[in-house]
Order: sequence, then structure tokens, then C-alpha cells
Amino acid sequence: MRSTPTLRQSLSLALATALAVPAVAVEFRLAESAAPGASAVFLVGGFNDWTSNSLPLHSGANGDWFVHQPLADGQYAYRFVVVPAEGEPYWMPDPANNAYVPSPLGGYDSLLAAADDATTIPSAGVEVFEWSGAVDTFAGVIGDFNGWTVGGYPMLPEADGVWRARIAIERPVTYKFFVDDIWKHDPSADSYPDGFGGFNSIREADLITAGDPDDWTGDEDATDAAFAEFTKAGLTAEEIRERVEELAEDGKYGRAVRLLRKSAKKGTTAQKREALTLEAQIHMRFGKSNRAAKCWEAILALPAEKTTARTGFDAGEGSVDVSQIVHDLAKYRLFTEDDGAAARQLYDQLLQAAGDDRQVASILYDIGYSYGVEKRWQEALVLFDEAAGAAPAGDGSDEAWLHFLTELHNARGTALYHLGDFAGAIAAFETTLAITPWPRNQNSQYAHGWIARCQDQLGGE
Repeated sequence: MRSTPTLRQSLSLALATALAVPAVAVEFRLAESAAPGASAVFLVGGFNDWTSNSLPLHSGANGDWFVHQPLADGQYAYRFVVVPAEGEPYWMPDPANNAYVPSPLGGYDSLLAAADDATTIPSAGVEVFEWSGAVDTFAGVIGDFNGWTVGGYPMLPEADGVWRARIAIERPVTYKFFVDDIWKHDPSADSYPDGFGGFNSIREADLITAGDPDDWTGDEDATDAAFAEFTKAGLTAEEIRERVEELAEDGKYGRAVRLLRKSAKKGTTAQKREALTLEAQIHMRFGKSNRAAKCWEAILALPAEKTTARTGFDAGEGSVDVSQIVHDLAKYRLFTEDDGAAARQLYDQLLQAAGDDRQVASILYDIGYSYGVEKRWQEALVLFDEAAGAAPAGDGSDEAWLHFLTELHNARGTALYHLGDFAGAIAAFETTLAITPWPRNQNSQYAHGWIARCQDQLGGE
């Protein structure tokens, strides 16, 4: 079940204003092959408050679905709602459009621009990713903006033969391309070693300023004066957090971190934990994962109790999810330091504290994935099988859990493929497609491509 239109309204990209005059009737089209067995298709987006049944598409003579929707100038996020002849309706991005905006509900929406009596390629606030190398079945872009989810945002070939994806995201961005199950860095961008034999590419924010917060030599009197003003005014934790984030947004990296540390210097354990968590988020925003890791380590090293003291940064007990900190640190150990053993030690801590079957399945998957990164496929498969055995079945109302299940079965299929069990791999990938039919999302697209690869292997035997 989707959230209420008011949430999507508040977070959607560039909704049309009530006074805008429609400038162009845009054709939205969904190929019959993209929604096999559909009995109806609807268009949803910022232009109709994400109402799921107000804009029906028509079925053409060739089986494709289409509708013409008047739009004022601007950029619009949208999706299709497919109503199958059997089963529950589902939402899907436009598979023929390679422009996206991250959805506040997870995944991504398609993105379209209208201007001067025509549709145009979205450009405002959009990062363009290009891959000009060879592609057999699938190319996508993944990164910190989608949690490094395998498959990522699909790229499409354009008239010049270059595969592209356009994503409405803010810099800094750390990313890779995912081409036919191979991780590749962007040869046209700055890159740095990813810790396990490859490279991550990065696009820096335009306003990053120099300065190490540990050796910052800016105007300390101004910083002290600002801190005194904040505490004297009796600002709440949220107000101080907003001031810190404003500094970070303005590119004042060192000053933001220094002010944050001052505001919690004499705080309780809970206050320090909250401040360190926000500091880690600032470091990650500026691509400083090694400094973020130091914050996570400091959080885990904090004592259980500390006497309350006066501080300008007030945080309630339990405001920080320590288990998420452990998980973030484990990912850093695995992907940046190339230390799978250290990552698994942290995952083991989470496993011992897991409170339900979903948590157990998720952590077992993470441990298996760490073996997969090291190409220890047999050990990875054992963990994936254990995760599949522990994972409760999902239903159509919990998209996040269904997404996890498809990632898990794709991981099982990948391990089986590398172990030479192509029939078993096909069965695993078909389980993914039974949960999310192709081409609903990147996981189903991944499974569809790998089934073809397995069939090629079986045909050659």
C-alpha cells in the first residue's frame, strides 16, 4: 500500500502550481511487453497528487498503453500503476525513460521535463551518468544515493550508442557502474581505491572548502562566539542541529564539525552519541568515510553511563540506533578496508542481538555477501541458504521486505552460477521474478538478465 498523497506531495520533485497554464500535452506510453497480462494501467505523479486511479491509460491497437496529459512547464516525477488480470496492482517506473528521482518511499520515480510546448530532457539538479563501453544485457549506476543496491538505476542506450542515466541528486556523489554483473568505475571521473581491487568514482560538491576539522585553523573567536550565542539563546538540540547542517550545506565542513564537537563536549553519553552520529553523517556527505568510521568507533566505545552536565546539545536516551552504527562500521570494514573478517565479527555481534526472524535473515545475508565479495562462493551460498530459511514470507504491503527477499534470491542465484549449478541458479532467479515480475524494478531486471546467461551456459553443455 502506498503512502498518502500528502507525503508524496511534500517530497515530490517540482509539482505543477495551481495557477500554471498547461503548455503541452505529453504522451505517456507503456509497451505491452513491459506489463504483460495487464487489465488496466494508470498514470500517477506530482501533476495529479499521486492519485492512483484518476488518469487511466488507453489500450492501443498494438497492445501498448498510452495517455496524453497536459502539463505546465517544469519537471515532474511519475510512475505507472499496473493492474494485472490476476493479483494485486503494483507501481513501476517508466522502463523507456532513463531519467530518475529517488523516491521518498524507496526505489526511484521516473522524471520528465516539459518546456516551451515540448518535452525536454530533465536538467535542473540532475547528474548525467554515461557509459560508452560494451554492454551485453544490462547497465546501471549505483552508489551511496541508493545504498549500493545491486543493479541500481538502469541506464539506456541513446542515439549515439552511449548508455546514460539521469538522476536528480545532490553532490557529493560516490558511485560505480554495474555492467553485466561487473562493477566498473567511471573513467571520466575522479576515482579512488575501493579497498577490494577496484575503484569508486566521486563527484565532489561545488562548495567544499579545505580544512581538516582535527587541525582547523579558522576564526576560533567567531566559533566560540557563535557557540556562546547558541547556548545563551537556549537553542534546542534540533535548532543546533539545523545550524550545523546549514554550515555543512554552505561547504563550511571544518567549522560545522568543530561547532558540533563544542556543543556536546560536556554532554552525557546519550548527547555525545547523538553528536557523533551527526558528525559521521557530515563526514559521509563530504566523502570522508575514514573520519565517519572514527565516529562510529567512538560511539561503540562510549561508556554506558555518564553524569549529566550542562551542554548546548541535548539528546534523549535511545535517540541513536547503535545497531545501525555497527552495521555502517561493518560495511566500512568490508568495502573500504577490504577486511571481510573484521566485518563478519561486527555482523556476528548483530546476529547475537537480533530480535526477530527478519533481523536474523538480514544479518545472515550480509555475512554471506561479505564472502561473496571475497569470491568465496560456497561459504556465501551456505549463509544465503540459512537466510532464506530464516526469512518470513512477505506480502504486497511491505515493499521494503519484498525488495530484500529479491536481493537475497538474486544473491543465491549468483553464488549458484559461480559454482556451476546453472539450473539451481535459474530456480533462484525465478523466485525473484515470482515476487517482483520483470521489469518492475532493478532486482527483477537483474534476475531476468541472469536467467538468459544461465540458459546460454546450459545450452552450451
